[in-house]
Amino acid sequence: MAAANGTMSMVFAGGVRRTYSIYLDDMAGNPVRYSLDAKAGAASPDNIVLPLPSAIIDITIEAATAKTTTTIKDNDVPVSVILNANFLSTVTNRPVPGIVLGANHKLTMFQVT
Repeated sequence: MAAANGTMSMVFAGGVRRTYSIYLDDMAGNPVRYSLDAKAGAASPDNIVLPLPSAIIDITIEAATAKTTTTIKDNDVPVSVILNANFLSTVTNRPVPGIVLGANHKLTMFQVT
């Protein structure tokens, strides 16, 4: 297993939706990378500062990774740990993350094990 791309969909206050490209390099302790304009890669930013209150409504990962969990942090405080296999793009009944984040908060995700 190796690095994988995916997407993270969010809804912001007022109903605006954004889908970010995400990149997991499959190394424990490393951050997930994000891009709104192009496919995320190793040089993409490792955090998003959210302009408005928002919620993560979907995460997809294109391929299985050796690292099986990812920690989601809001302003460097862990708020959730996801099991990567549940969010593979081939899983049709993916759980809804439903993680609510505040305005002007920094969103980061780290690969764990």
